[in-house]
Order: sequence, then structure tokens, then C-alpha cells
Amino acid sequence: VLGLARRNLALLSLDGIEKRIRELENDIRKYNKESHKEALKSALTLKGILEEKDYSFSVECFQADALADRLPGIDVDLIMTDLPYGNLTTWSGAYDNDDNSLGFFLDNMLDLLKPTSILTIISEKSQKIEHKGYNRIKHFTTGKRRISFLEKRMCPP
Repeated sequence: VLGLARRNLALLSLDGIEKRIRELENDIRKYNKESHKEALKSALTLKGILEEKDYSFSVECFQADALADRLPGIDVDLIMTDLPYGNLTTWSGAYDNDDNSLGFFLDNMLDLLKPTSILTIISEKSQKIEHKGYNRIKHFTTGKRRISFLEKRMCPP
């Protein structure tokens, strides 16, 4: 999991995105799939953004059970997660058989977020992300996925 996170975060550097562009160009030559062509278009767009701006930030990747009662005592600026969906992935841990795993997850993330932090959730298009502790800033769909941007509600109802 952490290796995948590092690989994805590498896409936020020019070297990383250029490497991914080369991989996608090779995949297009080999397989000529529409999904590779769409991914290449997105990668080129991201490369253009990276070339326009001087991005400098530090990232710490760590693995933790998001449904555990206690998470590391840290404050984070951004949490980005792709929720389990389909037949190949499921919630695991203390609440793996519970219908409210998303609720437990959202409860636990509240303690990690600063007032200015953003929680980004990628989920099935049909899944609505709602919780009394968050304001939804924005959401959009792409393909079969919904991307929701949430902020910590300062005065929960």
C-alpha cells in the first residue's frame, strides 16, 4: 500500500510524471487501449500544471488502521483515500463486517484534521459521502468514481 502511495505521489514531480508519460506511451504502442490514451492525456495535463508552478512540499506516508480506536496523534493537512468497492476490496479491521465502516472512518479522521485541512474521498459513483462533522466543499464524478472534497465542520449541528 505504501509503495503505491509513494508511486502516486511521485507523479507530483516532473521526473515522476515524465516517467509515467513514458510508461503510458509504451502501453499505448503495445495495447492501444482507450484507457491508456485517457491516462496519457491526464498525465500531460498534470505535467503542464507542474511546469507552470514551483511546487515544494514534504510528504509523509504511513500505514494505519483507519477504523482503529486510536490513530497516531498527529495533525494533517490532507487526507486522500480511495474507499473499498467492488468484489476485490473490502474494509478490514475492527469494523470489517459493520455496515457503518464509512461512518467510523469519518469519525476517526476528524481528530486528525486541522481546521484548514481537506479530506478527499474517492468512492463509487453511487456512494454519497455525508457526515455531521464535515461540510462538503465540492464533488464531481469521473467514469465510475465520485471524488468528494470535505472540510471539518467547525460547529457540528
